[in-house]
Amino acid sequence: MDIAAETARGWPEKRVVGVDEAGRGPWAGPVVAAAVYLPSDYEARGLVGLNDSKKLSEKKREALFELICTLPHGIGIAEVAE
Repeated sequence: MDIAAETARGWPEKRVVGVDEAGRGPWAGPVVAAAVYLPSDYEARGLVGLNDSKKLSEKKREALFELICTLPHGIGIAEVAE
């Protein structure tokens, strides 16, 4: 999703939640999922370039991590036994 394009379309509330997961799925090991609320001024806060963390430099990824941790977020972990 292109957040800037969607925002430009006039989302009245301009609320965006980013979600991602990592893991091999419920049959092969633990899965970790996370969600973070992006405020309407996310670009002004430097939250750009979030489309694919694998394409970010380590330095940019670490900077975004520090910033994201200051925002409302949630993390969940599911194990095979669950």
